[in-house]
Amino acid sequence: MAMFCFSIDHAPPTFGDRHTFRFRIGNAYVESMSVPEAAIAYEEKFLLEMALEAGFRTAEMSIGGPEDWQHMLLCRK
Repeated sequence: MAMFCFSIDHAPPTFGDRHTFRFRIGNAYVESMSVPEAAIAYEEKFLLEMALEAGFRTAEMSIGGPEDWQHMLLCRK
């Protein structure tokens, strides 16, 4: 599985300007409480744990360069 996502541990270059992820809903950091699904970030540890609990053998974050908005969660069965 390859899934692009925001990681609060590796904030996008727009962090602090366009993205703040200042609201918290459970394990999610959201940009807007009125439209929480618009931009969601998770802690890397949470993403990796959930992937392993879902049955993937391996899970890792592929961290791109500082210009990358989202990073990729890579998982293998």
